[in-house]
Amino acid sequence: GTVIFVSHEREFCRKVATRVIEVGGGKIANFPGDFEAYLAGIENEQAAPSAAGRESKKEKASPSPEKGRQKYEMEKKAASCERRMEKLEESIADLHSRMMQESDWQKAAQLKEEHDSLLSEKESLETEWLELLEALDE
Repeated sequence: GTVIFVSHEREFCRKVATRVIEVGGGKIANFPGDFEAYLAGIENEQAAPSAAGRESKKEKASPSPEKGRQKYEMEKKAASCERRMEKLEESIADLHSRMMQESDWQKAAQLKEEHDSLLSEKESLETEWLELLEALDE
């Protein structure tokens, strides 16, 4: 079977991808092989001089050390958000289960408040995570 996924997580792509199809700039490029073959293909394309004397993709994409550091920090923060969201999801599920089993309405109400607070925190983290992913994609 075939599974199509979109991911910014390089490690996930390295472990799962057996073919990469890049969509961008109004073009579709097929890279058979794993994620490392895709990266090698991109590197080869960037190293080749572009037509009509335009600067190569590598020169355009060559980030300054400061931008590289900022990107690394954003990737780190996005990964931290993902880990925190996973923990929150577990806590939310646990609270929901405890809330449904609670016979004392006051304790159930207290659990509901905690549950709602965690949901709110998770939504804020998701927003932050999505903003980081959008910034990384630019």
